[in-house]
Amino acid sequence: MVPTHTPNHRRARYPRASFKRPLAPYVLLVALVFVVAALAVGIAVLIRHGPGGTRSTDTLPAVAVSRRATINTEVGFGPKHVMTVSEHVELNRSVTSLRLTVPKWTTSVNGGEFHPSIKNFQVFLGDHPPLTVSRAVLPGDSLVVALPKSTRTFTLAYVASGAVRKSEPSSAHRALALVTLVTMRPAERITNTINVTSASVTNIGCFEPSGTAMTCGSETADGWTVTQGPSDQKTAIVAQLDLHS
Repeated sequence: MVPTHTPNHRRARYPRASFKRPLAPYVLLVALVFVVAALAVGIAVLIRHGPGGTRSTDTLPAVAVSRRATINTEVGFGPKHVMTVSEHVELNRSVTSLRLTVPKWTTSVNGGEFHPSIKNFQVFLGDHPPLTVSRAVLPGDSLVVALPKSTRTFTLAYVASGAVRKSEPSSAHRALALVTLVTMRPAERITNTINVTSASVTNIGCFEPSGTAMTCGSETADGWTVTQGPSDQKTAIVAQLDLHS
């Protein structure tokens, strides 16, 4: 039988391990590892999201970017000073109808009388057949055009007579043309760039509802251009014509 305990047996003594080495280098090493890891994470966030930790606008979904509503209007003059107008419209929301109005103030601008009559309204809608309004629209009249569902882009075209009158007092060959004849709804926050393309146009003027006149627009290679902001929808734009041109 193997004895489990021998009274006279002495346990061997082993030297105890010493832990008296300095801890500072280990603490500094651990801290350095944490700092390097934090810098790596910060650089990754900066590269992915841009400065400030916010996602750059290039990666925002399209619905979060506000589209600007715009109209690009082309105005020309034909025989007997008949004015042709084409307006390319891009809205910032879908619409199902369009209200077109010839305001009453179009009859009196800059102390003179205009007698505009708008004919041959046409609305072009890409692949859809054009919508046509056959009746004439006079100052004070409105018409509503029904549009296909989810319409945002279309082109409005029409012909205007009675929008040109001789300027008084002036020489016999000079006339004024009222360029802004039709208002459109909806037209919230809309910007209208008007290009008057005719060699007979010598200048452009803007008239406030109060009657105050001011110069506006700039000359281009084939006419004049002027931009109406969202708050300028009641400003009348008049082109000065040289009938000898």
